[in-house]
Amino acid sequence: MWKKNFKIEISLYPIDIINKAIEDFSDYDITYDNWQVFIFWENEQEQEEIFNEFMNYVLALYNESL
Repeated sequence: MWKKNFKIEISLYPIDIINKAIEDFSDYDITYDNWQVFIFWENEQEQEEIFNEFMNYVLALYNESL
């Protein structure tokens, strides 16, 4: 299993939006701690794709909240 973490800018992404996205992406092993998103995956090439899809979804949730 592989793991990668991505730092999330606290001034841009409210915690409730991050938590909602993690909940909605429950098919994937994604956790959040101390303004970092951790993604665990089986296939090395999946990591960037999962992160990109996750962040696109976070941005969509953020835009809906405006």
